[in-house]
Amino acid sequence: SVKKLKQGDANWGLTKVLLGWVIDSIQGTIELPQHRQQRLLELLDTFRRRKYSSLRSWRKLIGELRSMSIAVPGSEGLFSQMQAALVAARDNRITLNKHVHAELNDWWDMLHDITARPTSVAEVVRKPFTIGGDCDAAKAGMGGVAVDLTAPDEPPILWRTPFPYDIQRRV
Repeated sequence: SVKKLKQGDANWGLTKVLLGWVIDSIQGTIELPQHRQQRLLELLDTFRRRKYSSLRSWRKLIGELRSMSIAVPGSEGLFSQMQAALVAARDNRITLNKHVHAELNDWWDMLHDITARPTSVAEVVRKPFTIGGDCDAAKAGMGGVAVDLTAPDEPPILWRTPFPYDIQRRV
């Protein structure tokens, strides 16, 4: 819109706020603005001491965390216990058990990490796999095959390693 153009949205810049994220194209980093970092830490802190939550508050927390998980490396798997608590809700009340609290503590640590340093875009942009393969193990040892997906004419790499006998005896 013309209004946004006048506010500078179309200006060329090396550092821009885009969809609520500060993107630095020189450093190749993405981070939350300071006020959003603080708000998320405060919001998360309110749940760390509770045994119960209202359904509405819990959905708000999960929504906030999902919206920022895109730029928090390693956070994709940190929703299972929170989601399970949501599914098990009774009478608009969420029970925050020890598993939920463990997940909230993981989020707490990750949020402190991203507030201490910007996240490299390379940490969050998925790249296509270049190596494929499989591996397996049995009593005698382990082995596998690796294939360079960028060079399908190249022969695969096969590998096999026996386990030491003391390990084989325990299997």
